[in-house]
Amino acid sequence: MKFSIYEDRITKLILRDDGKNEFQFYKLNESGELNLIGSIFINDPILDFIWMKQVKSLSNGQSNGHKSSKKRELNGGMKSSSNIETFDGNLIALTSNSLLIISSTSNSILEKKSNEYNITKLLSAENGLILGSTNNNDNIIQWDLMNNDITKIKVPKFQSILLSRDTIFIGTQSGLQVGHFEKNKFIKENEIAYKKGVQLIVDIDLDQNLIQSSNNIDILTQDSTNKTIYEGDDIKNIQVINAIEERRIFIITTNSIQIYSIEGQYIHKITTSQPIDDILQIDDNLFIIWHNDNDIYSQQFSISQSEIVVSPPTNSQTNKSNPTFIEFDENLLTTTLTEESLEATLIQSLDDNITNPTTLIEICSSEYDSEVIKSIIIKLTVPQIEKLYQFISKEIAKDSSKNYNLTIWLKWILLINGNHIAQNSDLDLKTLRSSLSDGLKTLPNLYSIKGKLQLLKLQSELRNKAVNNTEEAHDITTTMDDDNIIFANGEVDDTTTTIA
Repeated sequence: MKFSIYEDRITKLILRDDGKNEFQFYKLNESGELNLIGSIFINDPILDFIWMKQVKSLSNGQSNGHKSSKKRELNGGMKSSSNIETFDGNLIALTSNSLLIISSTSNSILEKKSNEYNITKLLSAENGLILGSTNNNDNIIQWDLMNNDITKIKVPKFQSILLSRDTIFIGTQSGLQVGHFEKNKFIKENEIAYKKGVQLIVDIDLDQNLIQSSNNIDILTQDSTNKTIYEGDDIKNIQVINAIEERRIFIITTNSIQIYSIEGQYIHKITTSQPIDDILQIDDNLFIIWHNDNDIYSQQFSISQSEIVVSPPTNSQTNKSNPTFIEFDENLLTTTLTEESLEATLIQSLDDNITNPTTLIEICSSEYDSEVIKSIIIKLTVPQIEKLYQFISKEIAKDSSKNYNLTIWLKWILLINGNHIAQNSDLDLKTLRSSLSDGLKTLPNLYSIKGKLQLLKLQSELRNKAVNNTEEAHDITTTMDDDNIIFANGEVDDTTTTIA
């Protein structure tokens, strides 16, 4: 099982028995619970996947608590690193033939692009800019999704690479090369020898990096000074996290978490009862992430602990949600309209000086075909979209589980015109976001119900098949009164079964 983590979001990739790949999307809440928020099946084998980040630069002297520095876009161009990372819910997935942009909020493929440069590994995804490498790790592909511009940059064959700043660090089998990109190639400025190669480079701050070379972890300063802070053959991961208002280095080994200051001073060791994969931070809370086969788990901890007993939640530890009731409004319009008549009726309603909300909602509720709705949304003008969004979002905010057809309309409004709506201060997003977040909490219950229904259906089919085979083989006719039979978890209550 592979998984990718960004902030409080986790996606895991599961290879099903039928050959299909399933992405499952999870969100970690403040109490440490992993909630399943959706999934999507992909037919093609997945080579790699990564979350897309949205980085917004701060202005007017604002700061997010980190030191301001300068970063260089590939092939020049400086940009400030005083920024805020935000999450847009999109996952970038790579197949041998395609690059897929997948929405974890709508559980759909937003866009599919041809992998014409044969990218095999994704290095980063930020603000619509994808950085990937080819099979031999001797070329970096820069892919601007907004303009569909692709640039191929020649680099030394690398084991690891850090592209986050104006100085580029490339780890090879023999050492660390330091330089920059210019005219679609890497220009080496300095080289530091590491006899056992460089397997991992982690950014600490403007002046320091963490270097993993075989069993050693070193702090490398800007003046090329090396300081070894850890030695061992059990290194699994290295992270730099803000903990208790200070940036600290967390070295994850097979049975412990080693904590250091960013200057390399040893602080504390936490033993773990089994290997963990990652550490997440939500506000001031820290969580460990680990997996077992296809299951992924989380558990809260503090850096003052001396030991973490890693254990998956039991049924008694899992918080059970209240039953979810889905209401069906019998007053909804059920007359089926053609696409042309639906479009004409909707536009007429939107263009009226005083639009009747009830009529508009009934018109939209009468159509559930996603392709038809998408086709109509594309044809609407901006003023019509704004008015339609206001009425639909207000209706969904009342109860997100009441009218499924409206959610399809809302999905295509946001996918096609989301950028305009987000920038329009007159259009309210907070109420809708709050309502949809509440609705997401019901998904685990619905997945559970779906699984149980599928199990009961399969049991019923197998039982009927067995009865039919017996009747054909022995020519025995048995009549059963279904009204008096109670099936519980696939078993028959013999005390209430009548055989005629």
